[in-house]
Amino acid sequence: MRDVAAVTALLLLAACHTAPAQDTAVALGPPPEFVAPDQVGPYGVGATTYTFTDARGIELTVEIWYPATVDGEAEADDYGNFSLAWDAHRDAPPDLRGGPYPVVAFSHGYGGVRYQTAFLTERLASHGFVVVAPDHPFGTLFDLDADRTSEVAIGRPADVSAALTAILELPADHLVADVGLDGPMGMIGHSFGAWTTLVVGGGVLDLDFAKAHCAAQNDPGCRFIADLADLDSVAGAVPDERVIVTAALAPGGAYAFGTTGLLDVADPLVIGGRMDGDLPYDNEIRPVFDALGDPKTLITLERAGHWAFTDLCVLVPTVVDCAGEAGGFMETEVVRDVSMTLVTAHLRNALYGHDLASWLVADAWVDESDVTVE
Repeated sequence: MRDVAAVTALLLLAACHTAPAQDTAVALGPPPEFVAPDQVGPYGVGATTYTFTDARGIELTVEIWYPATVDGEAEADDYGNFSLAWDAHRDAPPDLRGGPYPVVAFSHGYGGVRYQTAFLTERLASHGFVVVAPDHPFGTLFDLDADRTSEVAIGRPADVSAALTAILELPADHLVADVGLDGPMGMIGHSFGAWTTLVVGGGVLDLDFAKAHCAAQNDPGCRFIADLADLDSVAGAVPDERVIVTAALAPGGAYAFGTTGLLDVADPLVIGGRMDGDLPYDNEIRPVFDALGDPKTLITLERAGHWAFTDLCVLVPTVVDCAGEAGGFMETEVVRDVSMTLVTAHLRNALYGHDLASWLVADAWVDESDVTVE
């Protein structure tokens, strides 16, 4: 992977819907009709930050996106540390017409932050999902400790499970209490967060295999998992049975799961760029897909890199992956549009029961020379 410190420095510069049943005395009116997954959904988007202490005694900060009632004339709010604003309105009142809504977790990448892929998490909220994203302690842009990477790797799945539980156990007076549906859930992530998604979604680690592989091959993802076998406990790195659907953006580290550990990952969608310079496609992304059990879907963006699946290209457009056509890459707007469309369709298929399989056939809606589907 490229020098994260350099990236950090740059960042610092800068159909009808049948709603799940709900118990309410307020006449809310019918939920809006869903729209196609390549469009902004029918709901406004709210965002709120919540900090809590989980069952391990660890303090976690999470971002929560949710369907909201918003003033159409009001400008979207940014995320505080960055001049980044898409469509979310801070602490907007929730739109309960279609609630409670399915819950989806998002896991950020190495040295990332919970709102690093807000373009996607906001889009999902507009389509009737509650999305929760934890900052992984000692693994974020603001507290990254490279000496604790293996510890962070082991803790990441537990961070996600704690965040999913927190949504369902919010204090009664919390703004979005009871907005999340206590039922099947989804999980998505980018890079190290995609690896986290594989674990949470059903992957079983084989640390002896990982250690042997990384001693011999030293693939890029080995910096994250090579020392895991030396840890006393991997108790936190276990699946969450509530998660029934997954989407991994630019994943790697298949060798952490041995030869069979990815076979039971729940309903996986893998999206990766063939020009990924951080987790190379042939050595990292493709092996993840090949090791997954059926049914599974692989979306290859032929001229996408690693960072186009985040908002880094908006904040620091000089990053090489963000050069667009001038640098031989797909325009980042196209990568975002493809990612939003595919992940939205995939999650709505699984968590709403919508028949959107045709959207996973790329030539139905996008230039097939840039996107291939398996």
